[in-house]
Amino acid sequence: MRIAAFSDCDTQDLQKIAGFMAGMKPDVILYAGNHTGRFGPLDGAARALLLACNRGKGICIRRCTPVPDGKLETAPGGKAGGAATYPQLPDTYYFNLPILGAVTKNSIIEKVSEVLRKGDTSQCEASSILRLARHEGVPAESLLRGASVHFQMTPGGAEGTISFRAQSLTRQFAAAAKYGFGAVLGGDDHPTYKRLLAGKRVFDLHDEPIRVGGFTIMGQEGEPCGRGPGRLAYGEDEVEDHLESSLRAEGDSRIILVSHMPPYNVLDQGGGVAAGHAGSSAVRRFIAERRPLLVLCGRARSHGGCQARMGPTTVINVASNNGGGGPARVCILDISKDLSITTKWFHVLPDRILDCSAPRLKEGEAVDSVLGMPGIGQGKAQELEMNGIRTIRDVVAAGTGGLARAGIDGAAAQRALKQAESLCGQRAVHIAPLLIPKRPLMFVDIEMDPVQSYIWLISALLEGGNGEPRLFFAESPADEKSILADFLSYCRESGRYVFCYYSGSWVDECMIKRQIAAHGLDGGGLGGWFDLYPAIKNSVALPTKSLSLKSVAGHFGYEYKHKGMDGYRAALKYAHTIGRRRESTTKALLEYGKDDVKILEHMVSSIRKVTGIAPDRRWEPPEHTLPMSFEEECTVLRSRIRQGLSVPEVAAMYGRDAGYVRTRLEAEAEAARGKRVAFSSGHAARVGAAAHMPQGFGPGARPGRAHHTMHGEVLEQLSKNLFKIRAGGDTFQVGRRFLRWE
Repeated sequence: MRIAAFSDCDTQDLQKIAGFMAGMKPDVILYAGNHTGRFGPLDGAARALLLACNRGKGICIRRCTPVPDGKLETAPGGKAGGAATYPQLPDTYYFNLPILGAVTKNSIIEKVSEVLRKGDTSQCEASSILRLARHEGVPAESLLRGASVHFQMTPGGAEGTISFRAQSLTRQFAAAAKYGFGAVLGGDDHPTYKRLLAGKRVFDLHDEPIRVGGFTIMGQEGEPCGRGPGRLAYGEDEVEDHLESSLRAEGDSRIILVSHMPPYNVLDQGGGVAAGHAGSSAVRRFIAERRPLLVLCGRARSHGGCQARMGPTTVINVASNNGGGGPARVCILDISKDLSITTKWFHVLPDRILDCSAPRLKEGEAVDSVLGMPGIGQGKAQELEMNGIRTIRDVVAAGTGGLARAGIDGAAAQRALKQAESLCGQRAVHIAPLLIPKRPLMFVDIEMDPVQSYIWLISALLEGGNGEPRLFFAESPADEKSILADFLSYCRESGRYVFCYYSGSWVDECMIKRQIAAHGLDGGGLGGWFDLYPAIKNSVALPTKSLSLKSVAGHFGYEYKHKGMDGYRAALKYAHTIGRRRESTTKALLEYGKDDVKILEHMVSSIRKVTGIAPDRRWEPPEHTLPMSFEEECTVLRSRIRQGLSVPEVAAMYGRDAGYVRTRLEAEAEAARGKRVAFSSGHAARVGAAAHMPQGFGPGARPGRAHHTMHGEVLEQLSKNLFKIRAGGDTFQVGRRFLRWE
């Protein structure tokens, strides 16, 4: 039996996925939930519900996803047929706009287009329409005129819905498989979307398990209560009762469960607002007791493409990655007569990356898409595709000559070739000597609040000291000065060391220096600073998806004690418990800090064994140092360029890489000063002598709750993505992503 499985496709091209799967000739296609509304247009009654749900929102253009239960009359107004299909767009948008003159479909389209052209950031939910129009090289009106518009007049304007989907995609998936298409809703779906999981050979597996090829395929929709911001959630008791009542199989060995929620602590580590374990304990108990043959899940995108074993049960997370209209992850499973399972993974590339005229990807190729190589984005992938280079194996076969034709030459081509060899062979490949300092190293790592306004943990470990890391922990943000002073005293007592950290953006070095100066402490007489990230990047190609510390740590055989924690989650955990910290929380944070410096020593000491490269201790500190102020830094680097130096020469002079220097040369630091901005109080940190306490991350605070918009003036740009802003009588630090320029 052959199964095609996928999940969590928020922007991926569903029509292309259906066509790809049809070429694989599966017996059944299974979808593990989320963004189910993209599979087809909602009917007239559902559109009326959308209108009722959004009524009263004020002037806006917004995506429509939640649909309330209940029955309302279909909204009156004009309806235009012949809607085109644009797979990158959400199915339906709600609009409520003032319109002068006659209210018609054309006047509505002109008004929507005008709002998009003005680039009003309050309409960010509709910006995907404008991005697609730019990509297609047509005005936004051209896209909108092919859409289906439902509207009704309001005092001074009109409100209604715009839909970009003309036909049901569930029918296409059902036609692509021998027995049809089965799916469950995800946590972000509304129960109304069950209306889309109906029709000939289309099955809602949560409501009705099916018997296919001697297997029972059953479903569990939604997410566990309290483990995310989703709309469709179930308590663990409800999940347990549902799974037991749905079980109608003669033998446990032939059960296939399609569950949006993974089993607890198995391929279930979420990220962002759903950080932590996203899985269900009830699903885990069901697997332990009933021992199904196969469990297909989604939700935790960070584990998409991974599989695990729970006794005789194979658990596979088939979630695709977020956003951007990128590739969809598809798993093709073959179940033999002896119930053994073989899997093959594919990336189905959108047309704007994979040319429409290119041959369909064959089995075993898509998993090696060039998009899996670090540093290869969608634009570069398209250039490679135009030159016949679609997969990582194609990169190896093309060599430097083939890459040069695609615009990658010189050192970049050599690096790309080494990276491709590493990924194909799943081994480390030598590029250049690993240069590290002559003097002993002090491995250092810091933990900051989410907007980099204070340091709450410094971890330090002496190379060759055969001891435990020294930790400097602030019980509250007000203790920052104390831990910095203790850290400086420890450094002076320890002798002359070079501080070694792992960043790639030099944030640890810049942050410590900046905070030492801000508190008026004496930071002179310390050793140099050495970033291990560019040293490893320039010396060895690793078969990892990225060069993040955890990815590299895993390759070098180091296991974190708290695998689900990263810097952002640790910062949130710290901020949420200020003033009411538990001993267990503090212990977990300190253990995480220890791991972050132990892995650095582990990498340096074991790199010969793992890669066969002996560290070359000839690194010398940079010739010059940069000022701490971002504006002064930009000025200094520009002055060097005016002296006739090239970007690589300036980068070498200050111990940075060329990309770092270019961001400073392109920045408009002076232009930002004095500008008026708006920002969310929940994503800002109050700073200054009077109150060094985060606004949005203080005692009892929760990101995403009790936010309000604040208006202020930019005082200083602290880094490429960080600004100091005066709002009222207070000063805040805010990240660029949380700002709206006025």
